[in-house]
Amino acid sequence: MVSARIVEDEHYKFRADFPGNVSERVEDFGARGAPLTWRLYTSSSPDGQTTGSYNAAVKIFDTDTTDVRQLLAAGENDAVQSLGIPLLGRKDGSFGAEKLPSMTLSFQSGADGSGGAVKGRVLLVVKGSRLYEVSFTYRGSDHSAVETKFFESFEILK
Repeated sequence: MVSARIVEDEHYKFRADFPGNVSERVEDFGARGAPLTWRLYTSSSPDGQTTGSYNAAVKIFDTDTTDVRQLLAAGENDAVQSLGIPLLGRKDGSFGAEKLPSMTLSFQSGADGSGGAVKGRVLLVVKGSRLYEVSFTYRGSDHSAVETKFFESFEILK
């Protein structure tokens, strides 16, 4: 059974149903009014899970720019550094009813089907001067159903 908790952030205007154990610690960086601030929410596999592990996160950046290409490039750079596994590909898209600019990144380390393989997906969404970075990584058994449910639960609020 996968426990979950809905996180709704009124300042950064998003909602997501995090799988597993949601960290009570929320990381904040920067002071309000600074050119860059961010907040990070995370969750991980339930304790005692023996068929592999996963991690889910939503990281929100408030910036002083509305340059979509610059924000997506910065998000990709952050995701590559944060995950630490090879980037396999990227796909441009749009997100939600507002058709916000987005990009989906795919990551994999190790051979498909091997016990040590790590897979990941990151969704980057730009709304104004805000960048949302939604990520899910897993090792071992296939957690793509948990991943899909997590990504489908993510929404940017008005």
